[in-house]
Amino acid sequence: MDKNWTTWNTQAMQALDRGDIEQAERAFRQACGSGDPRADSNLGWFYFLMGGSVRDSEAEARYWIQKALQRSRHPRILQNIARLRFENGDFAGALAALQEAHRADQSPVLLYNLGMCHFWLGDKAAAAVCFREADAANAADLLRAQCGAVHPRLAYAFCVQGEERAAALRRYALERNDMELWDYVLLCVQCEAYAMAAPVLPELVSQWALTDQTLAMTALCLQHVPAEKERVLRCFSDELSEERDRLLHLLGLLFAVHALRPFLKASGGLGNAFGERLLRLLALIFLVLLAFHGFHSARPAAP
Repeated sequence: MDKNWTTWNTQAMQALDRGDIEQAERAFRQACGSGDPRADSNLGWFYFLMGGSVRDSEAEARYWIQKALQRSRHPRILQNIARLRFENGDFAGALAALQEAHRADQSPVLLYNLGMCHFWLGDKAAAAVCFREADAANAADLLRAQCGAVHPRLAYAFCVQGEERAAALRRYALERNDMELWDYVLLCVQCEAYAMAAPVLPELVSQWALTDQTLAMTALCLQHVPAEKERVLRCFSDELSEERDRLLHLLGLLFAVHALRPFLKASGGLGNAFGERLLRLLALIFLVLLAFHGFHSARPAAP
């Protein structure tokens, strides 16, 4: 039975690698004929990955993974049902499935996914423990090979604050890759480590969409590290003149309010209080632009 299942499963994976979706579906379905619940789970996972491009993918994914779960509590099946629950916003249900799987499998991928569930449930302390353990297992390359997962050291930095976050980012910087650049700059800005982010700003504005959030982060860094301004501006082509002007407008606003601060303080009393309120208001505007409650791109890793 198992040999038949693994043979068909291997053929299905090879077809997926070739981009032959129809052959992959046929092979996954043939594997289900073996009677092994893992084959049912893998077929469900296939439909989940297809995201609506094959049959009614969501309903098929739910049917096959639930069918597998009724017959087996294998860790891989539990991880598949956890991913399905996570994507549907059932973080508590995903966490319960992963905790059950973790009793039989202490893989770093499972640890990372546990951390993701804790994070989205608001328990950043528990999430930090999971990400730290995944990092200690030297699982960064394994996790990055999965769709959407990030370096566990970066994930850990999302869970801590202040100097602890800055220290985590310093450790992470040596292993940073381009796909995680936006998150790295965001975290540097949030813990006011502008000098750490400034050297990579040309990469940021060249490789990422120039959204209001991206431009706000860039302006905040350039306010504190103005020596990088010309290098960053050279990255804007003529076609991006509108985005360059928006960046300069944000930067001018920051410098204008900063320049007012000594005068407002010198006036004392109401002037000083007004200045502080104005600065707090400006900070609030930028925080709204940078409003972010989770990872920019990270998703749970595939089991």
